[in-house]
Amino acid sequence: MLGEARALHDACDEKSFAWHEQEIERIKREAGNTTQSLQDNWKLNIRKAAESRVDLTVTLDQRAMRALQKNEKLAREKSRGSNTNTPAKKIVFQQAADVRKRELEKGRAEKEKQLAVKYSDRWQALETEWKTKTLAIYAEIPPRRPLRQNFFRIGSR
Repeated sequence: MLGEARALHDACDEKSFAWHEQEIERIKREAGNTTQSLQDNWKLNIRKAAESRVDLTVTLDQRAMRALQKNEKLAREKSRGSNTNTPAKKIVFQQAADVRKRELEKGRAEKEKQLAVKYSDRWQALETEWKTKTLAIYAEIPPRRPLRQNFFRIGSR
């Protein structure tokens, strides 16, 4: 019996050692795969960042070029005297501003009329509601009885 126990103990020891070795190999393999995956993702993201920097540089250069061209165009127009400070242009702008001002004033006046009508309607509805509710309350209050003259006499009961 002791021999059987010894054999069984040795078999369990070998089996657990084999399982332990397999687990260590599995963990190393998973760690290696994870490390490789992370390194691949890192390299991919580094490449994308470099491409984005190049694209951004190109985009910014294009914007700067357009801004420079527009600035030069405005400078040329200004040097030719095509600015908006000429008396004829001032008159045209003033007339356009006056027309716009009249339109806005007309719109404001119409809006004020609409608001006044709306205010009046709401005020009338509120007043009607107030009267109906307060009349109902007053109807429930009994009329006041006249005070007796001798009610407040001192010394007599």
